[in-house]
Formats: sequence, C-alpha cells, structure tokens
Amino acid sequence: MIRSLKKLFCTKGSKFYGDAIVVLYGVPLKREDDPLRAVKSALLMKRNLIELNRRYELPFTIDIGVGIHTGEAIVDNFGSHRRLDFTAFGDNVNLASRVQGLNKLFGSTILMTQATHDLLLPGAELFF
Repeated sequence: MIRSLKKLFCTKGSKFYGDAIVVLYGVPLKREDDPLRAVKSALLMKRNLIELNRRYELPFTIDIGVGIHTGEAIVDNFGSHRRLDFTAFGDNVNLASRVQGLNKLFGSTILMTQATHDLLLPGAELFF
C-alpha cells in the first residue's frame, strides 16, 4: 500500500505504526495540493482494498479507517546515534489519529477535518 502511495503521490515520511500507516505530505517541501493528494490517497487505498477483498474471497472483510487532518507538526529525525527515525509529532498529528479512530464510531472509512476540507482546491476532482 505504501509503495503505491509513494509512486503516485511522492509522499515522504510514510511508515507503519503497529497496524496503522502514517503518510506525511508537505515534507520536506509544502505543495498547494497536499490536502488533495491526501484525500486522493485515501480514496486509492479504499479502492485497492475493495479489489483485495474481491480477489482473495476471505471469510471476513478487511477494512480500513483513514483520518485526514492538515496542520503544522514537528518533523525531523529523532532518536540516538544507535537508532535514528524520521517521524512527526505534535497536536496536529494526534488530531489526525483521533479522527481516524472516529471511523469505527461513525461506521465510515474516510474522515477529514474541516481544516483539510477548507484547503481543498476549488473544483477539485476527488473521484478519479
């Protein structure tokens, strides 16, 4: 999943945290369409997961919950000389995680904050 996102949307700082994938946009350089690329990435993940569920016909359905928020964060290499890790932290990172968690409550797959919605380019085509 991360490989396809990086290929299509040139993300930086994508990584796994347990069963979660964190994808950062605007790192190291901010782009005007970062919020749109985040939303398109979520739609692509959902579409790929639908195909995966169809292909393998498992006795259960694999599903995802995506939380999208736009804001400033502290992003850098953190750790020690033994283990250095590129990561992001701060209130906006925590908020994105909380939004993702709300998908179970609402029975949804993709949620975004008003902050991200307000930054989407006027007339942006979200379905591709």
